[in-house]
Amino acid sequence: MWGVSGFYMGAPEPFTALVDYISDPNPARLGDRPADLALAWLSRLHFGRWQSSSLKALWAVIGLAPAVMFVTGLIMLVESRRAQGPFEERPRVAAHRTARVGRQR
Repeated sequence: MWGVSGFYMGAPEPFTALVDYISDPNPARLGDRPADLALAWLSRLHFGRWQSSSLKALWAVIGLAPAVMFVTGLIMLVESRRAQGPFEERPRVAAHRTARVGRQR
């Protein structure tokens, strides 16, 4: 969702062109178009514009979740590499890939 809303914030022209294509571009005839309301909600969701302060706090926690997942994943990677020992002592997994097939030495 954040990727789509971020793309909409950076380049809104394709989205508004799609809205004009799928619905009548004359707002006097139809009033608020459903797709225009969807684009308005997309910007509200992107910036987290809520009336309630508890929803704002929840939105902030949800927004920080990817950063927390990245840090914890990095910690897990470093710890697993540390448990394997120094790099020179690790077994070579892809040693067979260096040999050339069909060449005899």
